[in-house]
Amino acid sequence: MGSGTGFGQTTTTAVDMAKHRERMWSLYRNVLTEAEHRVISEHPEIRILKFVDEGQPSDIIVEVAESDNADLIVIGSGGI
Repeated sequence: MGSGTGFGQTTTTAVDMAKHRERMWSLYRNVLTEAEHRVISEHPEIRILKFVDEGQPSDIIVEVAESDNADLIVIGSGGI
């Protein structure tokens, strides 16, 4: 981290936040992949579309449902 205040501190913080964000996205993708493997192992006939996205949840859910012609959408907010 930069010492003191000013532009150097802000730049360092932005870099740290970007690294943290990437670690979190990696974690999210790993959790989804593990869940996908569990479901496929028990129900290989089920087609799964998984992704992590940012934005207004209601807008993204509708976009995905319409673009993929989904019959069912399952959204998780906790552990599996």
